[in-house]
Amino acid sequence: MKKAPLISLALAGAIFASTAAQAVTSLNYYSSGGELRPFYWTEDGMQQGIIPDIFATLPEYELNFISAPRKRIDHFIENNQIDIVMMHPKYTKVPHLLNFVPLQFSQRNTIFTRKDNKQEFSGLNRITQTSICARDGYVYINMKERWKSQSLRRENLRSNIKVLQMLNFKRCEFAIGSDLSLSYLIKNHQYDNIVDTGITVNEVPRFLAISKRFPKLKSTLEKHMVKLKKSGKLAEIIKKYTP
Repeated sequence: MKKAPLISLALAGAIFASTAAQAVTSLNYYSSGGELRPFYWTEDGMQQGIIPDIFATLPEYELNFISAPRKRIDHFIENNQIDIVMMHPKYTKVPHLLNFVPLQFSQRNTIFTRKDNKQEFSGLNRITQTSICARDGYVYINMKERWKSQSLRRENLRSNIKVLQMLNFKRCEFAIGSDLSLSYLIKNHQYDNIVDTGITVNEVPRFLAISKRFPKLKSTLEKHMVKLKKSGKLAEIIKKYTP
């Protein structure tokens, strides 16, 4: 009779230790309009894409997608509504609230157009007096002065798929965006008449911006991303979503 409580206590201790070992930290991840393929989206209730695949190799963390207008990201960060977002340090007004972890691959924004576009566009300087579809709220480095000096009309749209749709419908002559994102959508939505011109607008490292409320995540993710790149696992994840 006296041994029963000891066995129960031992069992309870084992259960507690197991539960503690499996504790998961939930992070509010900013998802632009609910998705930004191939980086993240939800399909049949499951998170898909490069970012969820990276976090799948960190089982102690889970992502909770939070959708918000791009222009409101800083507000959401200030109010602790967003814990993590894929964002370059230059694209926020509240960098003092964030730690930035390199994702070990770059963001390359390029110019896309339709195959029937007969304009000469051998370089970015040659694209003048025309219209360009772009994501609403996005800042494109190297374009700030060009919109006016090259007489470029910017058509702002709420998603990458809308950018491609409007380019396809001839609402604009060109589109600007991530070569990885737009190329993925072109293939999956069979926009065979849209091509990447190869003209680079800018190329910058990609970062995950993490709220300073999670200092441990910063150090953990920094080491983990280096390890993923060195092992070749990161290249495998990206290749999985590359057209």
